[in-house]
Amino acid sequence: TGVTSALLDEVCEWENVRAHCTIEAARIGVLGEMLGFDRLLLDDAVIAALLHDGHKKQEIEAIEEALRNGKSSRAASVASATKYLETLKSKNISSRTLRFISLVGGMPDALIGIKTILNKKSLSDEDMAALAVHYVDNYTRDDEWVIPAEHTGGKTVNDVDRRETRNESNQKYKKIYDEITKVIRDHPFFTGMSAFEAMVAVSHEIERRIARAIEARNGIRIIPWEIPEVVDEKIKSAI
Repeated sequence: TGVTSALLDEVCEWENVRAHCTIEAARIGVLGEMLGFDRLLLDDAVIAALLHDGHKKQEIEAIEEALRNGKSSRAASVASATKYLETLKSKNISSRTLRFISLVGGMPDALIGIKTILNKKSLSDEDMAALAVHYVDNYTRDDEWVIPAEHTGGKTVNDVDRRETRNESNQKYKKIYDEITKVIRDHPFFTGMSAFEAMVAVSHEIERRIARAIEARNGIRIIPWEIPEVVDEKIKSAI
């Protein structure tokens, strides 16, 4: 991972993004151990978390240019991500790690890919790792510790909901998420959902799947929406 950290420093120009990626890597490390991943799979998942946003500056610049020119911001984001994955491939990042990275975030291909995994009756460890990497990114707010889940308005809210609520209120994301909504809302997985609703729905479904897997493998019962808190408590105990 020292080599991977050096690669992140090479490709990522923003310190705050490096901090965000680092805490996601730590969370995946803990979650992967709870799920019983073997060392090679755990390494691939941790590296995916560490590198997933290394192109963030280039992506934002591409989106802003597309907006100025009246072009598709979603297409600009996808092109930037594709170029970044090609760069990582040229640096001998494993194909499994590249797959995990490609399934992170709220683009239609990632959401549909993750929901396709969730619809399987039985998941391989690699499937579970893909879900975990996607999930951790969906609740990690910058590089902050999680806020405990709370029960309000007749429902339970955790950092999955808080992160998407914050993103939904950010006008910088409006056009790209409007584009994503148009792509996914007619898909059978996400009928009538907005991009934000789809991301939240997928994340909470992953929580339930992960909680069941941890109980089946380790006999440890975890309330699904408290997974982020459990993971962070383990990190705090370790440091």
